[in-house]
Amino acid sequence: MLGLPTAGMAAAGVVLGHWLTYFIAFPKPFVRMDVLARSGHGYWLFAVQVAVVLGVVGIGSLFLSRIQSMAQESTPELDRFARSAFRLAALQVAAFTAMEVVERLLAGASVAGIYQHHLFVFGLAIQLFVAVAGAVILRWFGQTATRIVRALLGSAPRRPLPIAFALPGGDVFVRRLVLAGAAGSRGPPSR
Repeated sequence: MLGLPTAGMAAAGVVLGHWLTYFIAFPKPFVRMDVLARSGHGYWLFAVQVAVVLGVVGIGSLFLSRIQSMAQESTPELDRFARSAFRLAALQVAAFTAMEVVERLLAGASVAGIYQHHLFVFGLAIQLFVAVAGAVILRWFGQTATRIVRALLGSAPRRPLPIAFALPGGDVFVRRLVLAGAAGSRGPPSR
């Protein structure tokens, strides 16, 4: 999987996971808003906007990469999914940790205090869950993009058209006609 789809999905995932963490940990809206206001979340709307843009760009680049190259990897689908989930989890855990540290610094709170309550560990667990969900989404979009490209380009191998020529003496000579891109494989003509 390309880096841009993974990075885009990780950005969207870390923001979604961060929101879910606070939403589940503080179900009452007024308590949640108070905690967010006191903990350096003034940037939150901007972070959501950036994450949405990166997520859309990531998914778009996944489609474009499938259009550019239809070559199938020899890696089994399960291995690709596991690698994708691992990459997303690593990126999201690192980004979530960095976000929490920066938020504490902006709020003037002790960075060591990040471990004084359940929120950070709970947030890490949510990030892992969201990373696996993100890998499922990337896999689904990748498979969908491949199907769309195959439907548009045609997945059946193109075969040269047989052309029959009558030779003097009654023999029939059959040649395969290969026009540039009309039939057969693409590439330089063979000699």
